[in-house]
Amino acid sequence: MSHIHTVFADNLKALRRKRNLTQAALAEKCDLSTNYIAEMEAGKKFPSPKTMEKIAGVLKVKPFKLLLEPDEKVRLDREELTGWIIREMKREIDSVVEKYLKEE
Repeated sequence: MSHIHTVFADNLKALRRKRNLTQAALAEKCDLSTNYIAEMEAGKKFPSPKTMEKIAGVLKVKPFKLLLEPDEKVRLDREELTGWIIREMKREIDSVVEKYLKEE
């Protein structure tokens, strides 16, 4: 089994469990067989890009996250969180400024 297969298999299993899905439930939502999900998690099968997009959509992640090593995910998650905080703070500031300008 190649390294990318191992990383994908580990991420698939972890994200599926994080979403509280059984292999059967994930398979049904992706219109795949339970056996295919099990084989991917065992590193025996690797999905096509189209199937990976379908799986990622059900797991509510971007497809590339299924291929990231654990340390890359932590860094990326921090960057995403920082971006989200900045966007939310900007919205809040814009709202306060707009309210202030209306009162003048």
